[in-house]
Amino acid sequence: MEGLFSSYVINNYWKKGVYTTDLGYTNRKGNTEELLEAVKDFKVRGAQVYFIEDGSKVAVFCDGHYYALTMRCQVPSLDIDGLRMHLFKDWATPIEYAKSVASLMPIGTVLDTCAGLGYISIELANKGAAVSSIEISDAVLELARINPFSKDLFEKANIDRGDAYNLIENYSNLDGIVHDPPRASHAPLLYSRDFYNKCFNALKDGGLFYHYVGSKTSPKLQLESAAKRLREAGFSIVKKLGRHQAVLAKKPVEDL
Repeated sequence: MEGLFSSYVINNYWKKGVYTTDLGYTNRKGNTEELLEAVKDFKVRGAQVYFIEDGSKVAVFCDGHYYALTMRCQVPSLDIDGLRMHLFKDWATPIEYAKSVASLMPIGTVLDTCAGLGYISIELANKGAAVSSIEISDAVLELARINPFSKDLFEKANIDRGDAYNLIENYSNLDGIVHDPPRASHAPLLYSRDFYNKCFNALKDGGLFYHYVGSKTSPKLQLESAAKRLREAGFSIVKKLGRHQAVLAKKPVEDL
């Protein structure tokens, strides 16, 4: 499957004319082998976006970051700057994890703050939720568009392009929020008390907040720290989910 997937991607990109201008291929015809040889050892330069296919991964350089689709199982996963954006410990595939997360959420209006490849958003929609998905990176959305397993993201969810830290303020009366961000070291604002306050305000009374808080070195400590900040923001903790490395919290219902 990996070879077929890689061939599908490089052929479609070549037909669309997506290749680096730095290497002089703009407005010039060529073949796949020529393109692969040209970009084989190319490094990041500025904010130019270009495409690499080396037989095992599909990658995009954008704004100084390295985005790659990898095949650690039968479903593609996303890496950013070499870091896995999916939880593999105790899960066979990213879709198995996504199904489990979706099962914790209500059927209603649900926001996915960090769409990525869209697996969680897709499973939320399959469950019957009305889904909005925030994604900050054009590169990630482009990889999702060429990933066959992400096709339903663009058909079943409303995509909101931008930074979740700011865009969350545009939402209100949500039944649920799924917050599955990169690690705190790479997105500290998305673990901040201020962001939790914004999420609290975006939920309706009784709304659920799922928060992945995984840490490679100290997941239990990270869970406790996040749970404390969530309580300070007004949430009640429903459950700490060890297998998910996540906290499930709830906005209390105000007494009348």
